[in-house]
Amino acid sequence: MIWQSFCSRRSSSFDPIDYIICLIERISYICNYCLGSTVNSTQHFTETLCPQHWIEKIKNNSNDSSDVRQSMLHKLPLVLFSILRIWKTVLMSRTYSIWPLNNTKVIREKIIQFISSLTKSNGVAFIRAILLCWGECKQQQQQQKFLTIQTNNVNEMEALVDILMNINNYAINDIIYNMNTLIRYLSKTNHKKKQNYVIWCLQLLLAYFEYQNTVGFDCWPVLTIMFKECLSQTMSSSVTFLMIRILNYYLKQSLFLIDKKDLNDLG
Repeated sequence: MIWQSFCSRRSSSFDPIDYIICLIERISYICNYCLGSTVNSTQHFTETLCPQHWIEKIKNNSNDSSDVRQSMLHKLPLVLFSILRIWKTVLMSRTYSIWPLNNTKVIREKIIQFISSLTKSNGVAFIRAILLCWGECKQQQQQQKFLTIQTNNVNEMEALVDILMNINNYAINDIIYNMNTLIRYLSKTNHKKKQNYVIWCLQLLLAYFEYQNTVGFDCWPVLTIMFKECLSQTMSSSVTFLMIRILNYYLKQSLFLIDKKDLNDLG
């Protein structure tokens, strides 16, 4: 459907870059519409962004907007994983010149606009989707570890961290805060993957620090809350090991700025 609509508007020629940009814009509009986000409410409605019959179909197939929202939240990890593949290709193009530099800049900007809009009013749902993407990438990496020759190409996990670092007005404090909210919520449920979510949180956080090659000293308070939240639950040895690695990395970077009282509280 998207392909036919796009080709009908550009029957004389086909530009894959324009097609990708069109897809990102439409996905952004649909996601924000279904999630009830007001971020793009002032944006002028056009057939390019979202054909009217799409919206009519959504309205006709659901009597309750909460059903639409839940459906989109369920699909969000898949949407983000698709966007992640595009971002990975953009990163690779810096080295291998897959696409012209100006084109990749536009694609990056469109992706950042889309991802940033998701964090405004759906921060916890967004971080949950990101963690599911991380878990999927981790699983694929494990499966491919002994099957493929390692290259210098950017992998999905590096691309995922790079996306997080480039989101507008979404600092590490916001990321950790949303992680803490998610962990706290899962601790009160019998969710079968709650242990996995905690592990993914810590893995992603460590990768973020290492990729950035520095840490923000002001994130220590929320980081302490995360550690306390983890320690208050029955956690696996993997969780403990990851906490130690993060703490060790953080202390090496900023030991002289951390209040000793905070360290004692963790004990």
